[in-house]
Amino acid sequence: MNRLAVDALVDAQLRGVRQIKYALYDYLGGMCAGGVLITALGERWNIESIAGMRQCVECPHNCGYPEVDEWSIMVHMNNYHNSSFLEIARKLEHVEPSV
Repeated sequence: MNRLAVDALVDAQLRGVRQIKYALYDYLGGMCAGGVLITALGERWNIESIAGMRQCVECPHNCGYPEVDEWSIMVHMNNYHNSSFLEIARKLEHVEPSV
């Protein structure tokens, strides 16, 4: 799942997808990091499809946010630290893939 998430986020950054916060999508084509991943998963998307994203991860901003799974840290960085898709991808890239 990490590789798919990293590739999808980098692709979104390179394509100039407008990044939004607090929603998966907006009516103008903007997406948050979660929306990018859900779009990349396409028809494979369901709650089990992110089951592989369960390793505990620390927020790189040392903000006191507890260690959480990769999905939650991706959403946290998107919404509360204004991290770009590329910054989020770089964080996920350095996380060992979950089993």
